[in-house]
Amino acid sequence: MLDEPYGNVSGRRKSAELLKRMRQLDISPWHPDPMAAIAGAEKRGTAI
Repeated sequence: MLDEPYGNVSGRRKSAELLKRMRQLDISPWHPDPMAAIAGAEKRGTAI
């Protein structure tokens, strides 16, 4: 999915980038609010 062009209307690239970031931060793909979890991890300094 990351090989698709930016701005793809299907949103697959953006979803793949989000999932990649979540995996880097050890956040579950089923987290109810992944953006808040990413922000929290970055605030705590656990971001890679």
